[in-house]
Amino acid sequence: MVWEHALGVGRGPEAREHGIQFHGNEGVLVVDRQGWEVHPETDKIDKGVREFRSLGKPRHNIKTYAYHLTHVENFVDCMRSRERPNADVEIGHNSMIACHLGNISFRVGRRVEWDINREKVVGDQEAAQLVKKEYRSPWKL
Repeated sequence: MVWEHALGVGRGPEAREHGIQFHGNEGVLVVDRQGWEVHPETDKIDKGVREFRSLGKPRHNIKTYAYHLTHVENFVDCMRSRERPNADVEIGHNSMIACHLGNISFRVGRRVEWDINREKVVGDQEAAQLVKKEYRSPWKL
């Protein structure tokens, strides 16, 4: 697992300002706030003719340059209506669990088992200690 983070250098995935790449068995999904695309994976590069495992998807751009305002408008609308926003904090929380567990697993050098209902690491005290940090005084949670 590799995590790199830089902002303002224009050297994110595919030389974008920011974003993320998901590497799968059949291709690479590149996502940022302005759109997404899929690069297909090939079987072998030493073949005369490369065979792709799947079809790629060309870049799908979001139609407006004010893409972030859509989130702001949705959030404000939901404050008024009490509906759940499109980018709800719970969605972000659940999305990041796998990322955090991947980093914890990498640090301890082994597989980590997660109890989804209790939101706790199972049977690994060292890994469990990495789930949250101790807060500095006087902060508590």
